[in-house]
Amino acid sequence: MAVIFHEGKVRGIWQDKLENGETVRSYESLMEKALLSYSIALSGAIKFEEEDGPPDVTEGGSSHGKTEALYRIHASRLKILIRAIRQPKSDRENAEREALRLTTKYWFGEDRSASLDLKDLREQVWLVLGNVIAAMVQCRIEKPFFHRSVYRHAQALCWAPLFHDPDDTTGLGSFGTVPAHKSSILRGFNSGMSCIDCALPILKVYFEKKRPQLCAVWVTSSTSPSPLLNDSNRKYNALRCKYTGAYIDCLRLGRKREYLETLMSWTKASRRDLPAFYHVSAEARGGQPKDHPNKDSLLRGEGYVWFAKHYTNRAIAEILKVEMEAYMQRELSTETDTDINDKADQTSRIKGLIENAYECFLRLNCSFDEISDVLMRNSDASFTVVEVEALISGINVFENATDSTTLTEARAKTTAEEGREKVELLEKALDKCQELFNNKAGSHLAKQRKKLKMKRKSSTGETSIGTGAASSSKSKPESSGEGKKQKVQHGEEMTKKTFVVGVPDGLSVGSTFQVNVKVGPTFAKRVKLKVPSNNSKRLRFAVSVPKAAVDAEHATKAS
Repeated sequence: MAVIFHEGKVRGIWQDKLENGETVRSYESLMEKALLSYSIALSGAIKFEEEDGPPDVTEGGSSHGKTEALYRIHASRLKILIRAIRQPKSDRENAEREALRLTTKYWFGEDRSASLDLKDLREQVWLVLGNVIAAMVQCRIEKPFFHRSVYRHAQALCWAPLFHDPDDTTGLGSFGTVPAHKSSILRGFNSGMSCIDCALPILKVYFEKKRPQLCAVWVTSSTSPSPLLNDSNRKYNALRCKYTGAYIDCLRLGRKREYLETLMSWTKASRRDLPAFYHVSAEARGGQPKDHPNKDSLLRGEGYVWFAKHYTNRAIAEILKVEMEAYMQRELSTETDTDINDKADQTSRIKGLIENAYECFLRLNCSFDEISDVLMRNSDASFTVVEVEALISGINVFENATDSTTLTEARAKTTAEEGREKVELLEKALDKCQELFNNKAGSHLAKQRKKLKMKRKSSTGETSIGTGAASSSKSKPESSGEGKKQKVQHGEEMTKKTFVVGVPDGLSVGSTFQVNVKVGPTFAKRVKLKVPSNNSKRLRFAVSVPKAAVDAEHATKAS
């Protein structure tokens, strides 16, 4: 059986230098032993399968036989190449030549190592990279459910621009491309496309459809004698987190917000896993969780499902923040005398972005006090809640605040003043969002913020009362009867009364808003209305009210 080397040990000896006339570093010796061990295991697995047939692939770990050994050899080759390419320019050539000495001994398929001496260093490294990718593709061909080679294949493509030019000064990184004559060597790399766009279809096989466990990896039972190599649940969750994180990162870098929204909708169908259940139970002081899993806080949590929700929501917010900041830069660089219709379209677009940022914020499932506490306790600029920053950026763009309360300035202030300025900016942003999107869920935020406002206004005697998604302020009536909602008694005579109200600005067709109607001194009712499709600024509607209330109103007017 192959010997598994510990990557922490490799990291520890990487910096070792040649001493006392040595010609080979400790790192090279260790990796040579590991690759030789895997090669021996591959030869043994091939011989075993020729005599006894392929192993049972329903089990995990080393039960994949020769495919497992093949993967370990070429995944190690890829890691060796990546470690070498990441070195500073002064040490990189020696590191790459050391990597070539290790990786060219274990060629996949036809051995082409003899022809490498005729090529320069860059071409040699590139041919080895292409050979590693070919091996990863072969693993998937031999075992369609062998998922680890998919991740390594995508990883290799994302690193391709640096293998092509380690001294690249464009700063494109994984957004870069490679020449057509080189990209043809790499399986899955399309000429003219960025590496991220090439890696995404490969990683997408993990998420090609909706599944309860999100990622296309399953728990496998194992008969391995070593429990350390097949700790199924931990290995299962670790792999899912690694694959999901890589997929979300590629979507975020590629600005694929629609795919992230789809993934977020899939997470809502997933149940709490055990770590998440333990966490919410501890939050409930050992009791049963009070809320639905989709109402769990995304600021603090445990488990794979929480990680997927948290990381996806954060990625969506980051994309929205970048889009809104780019929109602001375009606004500053264009003339002010643009067409009125263009201005209306721009306003509608930025409102759509703000609405999406507001949805990201609401998905945090935290009260305003909880978020304020997090911002105040982590007030340095290195800590960010991206959902909060995206929302503040959107409101800044909407109000065209180009010279004040920008996010950068808010960060500078919060470092010096314990996050208070950012909390105030967030409160203003939430007030504006509730004004723009009063049909959105989030009344819990209004209720929590009501307490904070009452504390601030207690010295002046003012009281702010939240009214759900559309918050408003009212003075409490002095008389005990007037202004209170009156229940309709059974058998009471009713009549229709018509009302006309103005449609609030900024609402889209089909969205809803609420109004309070009052008839007479005692009857009051809250009515939910829908914005009409004819874009009318006024809306007429009828409500059934007690006839006694109407008569009392007429009597009051007559007197």
